[in-house]
Amino acid sequence: MLNAERETATAVVDYEERIRELEIELERLSAEYDGLADMGAMLASILNLEEVLAALMEMALRAVSGQVGAIVLKTPDGLTPRISYGLDDRVLPRIRWGNQPIVDRTVETGEGVKLAPYRGSPIAIEGVVLQIDSVLSQPIRGTDDVVGCVVIVNKLTGGDFSDRDHDLLAKLVSFASVAVENARLLSESLEKQRMEQELSLAAEVQRTLVPQAQLNVCGATVDSLYIPARRVGGDYFDVLPGPGGSFFLAVGDVSSKGVPAALLMTAARSVVRSAAQRTGSVADIVNEINRVVCADLTDQKEMFITFYLALVNPQDRSITYTNAGHLPPLLRRVRDGQIEQLGQGGVFLGQFDEFQYIESTVSYEHGDRLLAYTDGVIESANKRGELFGRTRLEDFLKRHGDASPGEFLLKLRRSLEADYTHADYIDDVTAVFVELGKAGS
Repeated sequence: MLNAERETATAVVDYEERIRELEIELERLSAEYDGLADMGAMLASILNLEEVLAALMEMALRAVSGQVGAIVLKTPDGLTPRISYGLDDRVLPRIRWGNQPIVDRTVETGEGVKLAPYRGSPIAIEGVVLQIDSVLSQPIRGTDDVVGCVVIVNKLTGGDFSDRDHDLLAKLVSFASVAVENARLLSESLEKQRMEQELSLAAEVQRTLVPQAQLNVCGATVDSLYIPARRVGGDYFDVLPGPGGSFFLAVGDVSSKGVPAALLMTAARSVVRSAAQRTGSVADIVNEINRVVCADLTDQKEMFITFYLALVNPQDRSITYTNAGHLPPLLRRVRDGQIEQLGQGGVFLGQFDEFQYIESTVSYEHGDRLLAYTDGVIESANKRGELFGRTRLEDFLKRHGDASPGEFLLKLRRSLEADYTHADYIDDVTAVFVELGKAGS
């Protein structure tokens, strides 16, 4: 009986001791959890993405006594290291989980992993051999998907990462994910806002570089229709004075769109304006533009410019022009309404720096009309996919060419928008209409 009582008393003591151990462990875990929650709250108060990532990296290394680490995020260019504490970007892709880099598989599966011990081969970088003993990798979750991961390599104290280390990192990253996602979305929003502001400024600058109103120049009336497909466009036109009471008419189209096209066309405009002050030869001007653009496009073989430059001389009623691969402008004769295409010149600009352009001359009568345009006009399509096309444009010019330049272009725009465009223009649309006059008219 006495032995039984002693055994019962011992069991009670052991039970109470176990209860105290569990209570201590629970208090530790609760404090640990609260500490991680506090870390997450602190991270959430940081709005700058780089600062959030740097703080998370430091907290993660401290939490698991990690030696080095990195944070990788998804970008349009793929998985990109954003923060690296002692872990070379060249090393990270060579740390593998199965047959994949550990970052790729972590993001792909959305699962955390503990490789302890790490069984991969040592990694040599520039003669230095790096020994990897143990690895933790934990995904960072966004609102709808995994947006990146945290990787920790080797313990400062030696040995391998434990299950507790793995659990700590998982909890910390879980708390931090909201902060990372909020900062990432804010960063993207601010970048988008900055780009919008820059595009607005670029569009405003571009609008100042093209004639904005109907012009009366050297006896001719010039008006234009200009609709960029994006905020900024690659179409260009200009009217500027020439020698002896003449004027230049320039129309161009860059093969690309958006900001790169606008920058290239701005450069071409500068060359035109500079060269036109030195010479009245349209061929010489176009040759100079071609040399400059070829130099600018050395590594951009997919970009080029189609270009048309004419010198209109009311004194002898002549148009001397060079067409560098551009859609031929249309000359409508007032006498009988017939259409002539002005297509002589050469290839497009920007790819053949030794090419020599030729110029041609045609005469005109008072009241003839000249229509120069870009492919956005004739490539506008209706709901059936039918293009407006050159034939339809020539017919339109025959029927409405007697109208004033402003009236003609208004009718053309209404026709395009009624039948041959969707809500947005696919390509930049430019049309310049000239009612040719005589000297002193």
